[in-house]
Amino acid sequence: SKKDDVRPPVDIKIESTIASGDPLRLQLPYPIEGATISDEFANVIKDRSLTIEQLMGKRLELMSSSQSQQLFSITIELVNAKHRQTRSFHYQVLQRPVIVSLGALTDEVTALLSSEPKQDLTARLMIQTKNHVIRQLDIKRYNGQMGPDRNISRHYKLVPEQNLGAYEFLAVRAISLADLSIEPIALIPSAYDDRLGWQFEMTEQMLDGDPWLIYPTIDSSFKCRPSFFSRDMFESVDVSALKPATTMGEASKNFHPRFNSLAFEPVVSAMANDPMNPGWDYMSTTKSEFSHLPLASLEAWRGIVSNSQALAMAVLRLEIDHFFAERLSNEMSVLWESIRNTDWVNAINSYRSWMMTLVRLPEEHVNSMLIDRLSRLGSVIPIFEDFTEELVVDTSGGNKMPPLAASYQILHMSLRRNHGESNWPEHIAGALVNWFKSNAAHFGWLDFSNHP
Repeated sequence: SKKDDVRPPVDIKIESTIASGDPLRLQLPYPIEGATISDEFANVIKDRSLTIEQLMGKRLELMSSSQSQQLFSITIELVNAKHRQTRSFHYQVLQRPVIVSLGALTDEVTALLSSEPKQDLTARLMIQTKNHVIRQLDIKRYNGQMGPDRNISRHYKLVPEQNLGAYEFLAVRAISLADLSIEPIALIPSAYDDRLGWQFEMTEQMLDGDPWLIYPTIDSSFKCRPSFFSRDMFESVDVSALKPATTMGEASKNFHPRFNSLAFEPVVSAMANDPMNPGWDYMSTTKSEFSHLPLASLEAWRGIVSNSQALAMAVLRLEIDHFFAERLSNEMSVLWESIRNTDWVNAINSYRSWMMTLVRLPEEHVNSMLIDRLSRLGSVIPIFEDFTEELVVDTSGGNKMPPLAASYQILHMSLRRNHGESNWPEHIAGALVNWFKSNAAHFGWLDFSNHP
């Protein structure tokens, strides 16, 4: 019989026991149906829960006991979410196993977990055949939970999700969100309990009243959700008594998830048209120093992506590349198509003017640099796939805009090419037609005559 921790053979070879004549060999498929998860060293993974990072290097092996083709379905769905959302993949398996890379599913899982603001959601991966579910795996952002200890003031606790034997290293730091130039503080556990996990005491420096972010370092085996600490965090806030913030540090001080969740709005609005605003230096530090943390865990990023003009400026001012743009799409549910052409033009003009005060180069050279950089984002930000030069060059001296009719034709063909088999047009067709009819006066340049 097969042991649980040993991968079964693909087939069985039976040698003939006939003493004379040519040997007879029978080769039969191994009669097993199942799904096995293993790592890059072929070690079978029995864990019922993994983090997104732990999916990398893992593979799923689908095995069929049927002599004919068998359908396996992989479904990923949010657990306890406000709205039911799923992703499904289907595989036809014959006599030989089919190998599926779980690492290739990380973007799908990340996008699913980012579809709602809660940071502690779980995505459940279910492998099933026509008859039953044969394997389940819960996928989370974090393998430990950090939060305030309600029984002891000034103390936080970190509770691991799984057996401690699976982890080797714990490193937690705290940094002042009011002033990112202050050196982060290394937090050393003051106590440990098998049931409650580690306990941390906030240092005297952290009792200054400023907001502090408690987070795992990039090397920490525990990936706990970054946690917020402030001396007066459990006190109510009189928002009317607060002066509007003028810097990101002040906005961090004013922010409260319940009483003042819009604290970043005035600062972000000022940053949208001003590449020299010091808020961009704050965001640049956030982008480089906290690159290993989920973007959704940082309120400053929530403020940026909620303002399309600021987001357009961020692409230029923070020199966002292809990979970071994808992170914004997956982790913050950014829909790049929602940024208006005018927002891109205003951001490019402001950024170009600022660049020309820093370097003594002809405008043509600066334009060439911008076209080269933005064109590389075309696979993530569609407008830069075909209209980068029009946005940069044709708008540098006036108000000329990219041709909207041509934009529509290209985007429409792109949708049909990349999503032709999707059923989203059927779901929103009625609402979309009604909306278009009510706004027909603004869409005289559109020609639907050649499109179904």
